[in-house]
Amino acid sequence: MADDTASRNDLCPCGSGRKFKRCHGRPIRYPLINPFLFIAGVLLVFALVFVIGLNYRGSGKTSKDPAPASSQRVTRYDSIPGLALQSLSSAEQTQLVNHLNHTPCTCDCNMTVAECRHLDPACKHSKEIAESNLAQLVGAASPLLGTTTQSAH
Repeated sequence: MADDTASRNDLCPCGSGRKFKRCHGRPIRYPLINPFLFIAGVLLVFALVFVIGLNYRGSGKTSKDPAPASSQRVTRYDSIPGLALQSLSSAEQTQLVNHLNHTPCTCDCNMTVAECRHLDPACKHSKEIAESNLAQLVGAASPLLGTTTQSAH
């Protein structure tokens, strides 16, 4: 085939019956962007959005308005690390742990006190709340159980 002897409007020398300009005379058109690079770029953007989203949710950044109590998370831990529960009866232990599974932590971690104690044992806020609730339960008035316990003085 002699591409340089045929003009654009002549029949193509390959014998296809088409005009040269629509057959072998058509310029090669490269895509503006390599499809592989485009897909890789899209996947990279999705990965970044996913990672940034996870970091934002896990960083404890919350709005200034706390979530209503009905939307608070409830956890199901059956023990609280760093809290001596031996002085309590099993019913009191269960009541305290259930209460801490429903109480939100004040350290802006967006977790319950029980969850924060398990996942971040160094958190001072959850430790103070847990110890305060334990002291209330052991003390004379126990709002957690709705009863009063007699202290041995």
